[in-house]
Amino acid sequence: MDQLEYACVLFDERNPESEKFTNNFLLGEWGWKLCQDAYKTEMSLMTGLPETEFGIEKGLTVCAVSKDKRCLGFINLYISADNAPGTLCIGHAYVRPEVREKGVYKRMVERTEKFAKDIGAKRIISFIHWGNKISVRTHRHLGFKEMMVGYVKEVEE
Repeated sequence: MDQLEYACVLFDERNPESEKFTNNFLLGEWGWKLCQDAYKTEMSLMTGLPETEFGIEKGLTVCAVSKDKRCLGFINLYISADNAPGTLCIGHAYVRPEVREKGVYKRMVERTEKFAKDIGAKRIISFIHWGNKISVRTHRHLGFKEMMVGYVKEVEE
């Protein structure tokens, strides 16, 4: 991929009329499913958690899609109605290693910001595993501010 030409598109995978979501991607190595699987594997290796911890629900997704239908990355979005009205949440995000450091995530965040404005959201929250130092640095660079600390306690059986 010498010249990286792509668009950031908002899909709703739950809606079959949403531009026939999976028809917008190649099958195989650069497909939507393999991009999700690569994310789960990478996160599992980075965090030591099982891949099942990184399940991606069907829903609103910003995808970076190349002109030749390669899935370059994605951001899954959740609209918070009960706990934080006016908030758009980034649940999972991934950029394929082959196209990192080329502005793909920045453009997907810009597309997410446009959608946030369209729906009247006042803020975007992104949850990041503490071990994902690259993502922490990237989010700070893109103007996200650290506001929360999360804790987990395992329940013994």
